[in-house]
Amino acid sequence: MPPPVTIIMSVYNGAQYLREAVDVILRQTFRDFEFLIVNDGSTDASAAILESFHDPRIRTIHNAANRGLTASLNIALRQARGVYIARQDADDISYPDRLAHQVEFLSTHDSVAAVGTRFHIQVSPRPLEESGRPLPAAIATLQAGPPLLNTLPTHPHIIQYSMMRNNMFCHGSVMFRRAGVESIGGYHEHFFVGQDYDLWLRLAEIGDLANLPTADYFWRQQPEQISVRRRAEHNAVRAEIQRLAWQRQADGIDALQRRLPAPDASDRPACSRLFTWSLAAYHYRPDAFAVTQERWRRYCRENGFDPRDIAREVMGAIMSGEFPPEHAATLPALWRKLDLGPDVPELMDTLLQRHQPRLRSRLALARDRQERVVVFPAGQYARKWLPLWHGLFADVIAGWYDDRAPAPLDGLPKIAPDSSVTVLLAAESAIPALMERARVLFGSRAAIITPDGSGE
Repeated sequence: MPPPVTIIMSVYNGAQYLREAVDVILRQTFRDFEFLIVNDGSTDASAAILESFHDPRIRTIHNAANRGLTASLNIALRQARGVYIARQDADDISYPDRLAHQVEFLSTHDSVAAVGTRFHIQVSPRPLEESGRPLPAAIATLQAGPPLLNTLPTHPHIIQYSMMRNNMFCHGSVMFRRAGVESIGGYHEHFFVGQDYDLWLRLAEIGDLANLPTADYFWRQQPEQISVRRRAEHNAVRAEIQRLAWQRQADGIDALQRRLPAPDASDRPACSRLFTWSLAAYHYRPDAFAVTQERWRRYCRENGFDPRDIAREVMGAIMSGEFPPEHAATLPALWRKLDLGPDVPELMDTLLQRHQPRLRSRLALARDRQERVVVFPAGQYARKWLPLWHGLFADVIAGWYDDRAPAPLDGLPKIAPDSSVTVLLAAESAIPALMERARVLFGSRAAIITPDGSGE
């Protein structure tokens, strides 16, 4: 009987960490697997290291010449027998319970096509790009030392939405269903780098994507890795992959002649994914919004789903806190645009409680005290929340002041000279400048309140 899991790995001149990477798989607490390792034309000691293992679960495939990661992974996929396929990179570490956690998750979540894990990352000291220039400071200043924990989003709706701006998986940590990947043709060999990102976006068209909340993987970022040395090329490929994904959403087929799969009938998770694609289009590709929104509505009509129920489900997940707050602020406008019913005040209040709890509490207190409040936002993030604040507290907010977007300021100087004004500062990082501006505008009439409530 075939094992339930196949682990696939490709190695090219990776002798330094190869033995450790293989050992940690052989010591997994879940033991019923086969381990396919492709030696991709290595010229170092990699082949000898692989031949030194005598575990019957290991099958080694030797490429006569280096063919690259994408082709090598497809070679392994074609020989895989497991229901589930787990990736492992030749310089990384899977923690002992990784396979057990992922098998249990996939066996109890039928709609999920692939599941990754959160992970620890170790960055080598001062890596350089292939051009010799230092990497961006956010990476280059991280020295070898205690690993950092990367907390990727876990909820499928958040991952699907976020995938349209960046990869939400650590490639080596992912386990996916073999049948799903085979149905979309495996890794596309058009991509020498970024092949995993392209695969995840295509899997998101047929199933949910998830990450486990546990950190079950250790990723070493090495200077010789393609994603490090050739960062500019990697970024260009990422942009191409995103364009292709939107082509499939808008036109049903992309420039590589890959068609958008039709969702199964009467599949609630599929209906939720269609809405999430529409939501992503609303924020990232407005030109694709109409077609994705109509595809979702048509699916609802044909399969008996209530659009409001589906939208509420997805937006409930989005408001869990993993969704970008600056995008969450636009959800009431989308709710109105889709004509989904009279729940906008409830939705706005939920968003404020989730993302702006201190400001919401202070505005509620101002309402109880019958105060008139002037809000001083700062920066693009704070300004995006103004419509929500004003929508729920129009009886409290007399106006707002923002040097870059001063509307509606016309009425502010006309506030009665003898009246008091509560100035609510909405961005802690800019408090000194905002306080000074408030004093100039309102003088002694202003009671200045910071987001944490100090100053009362």
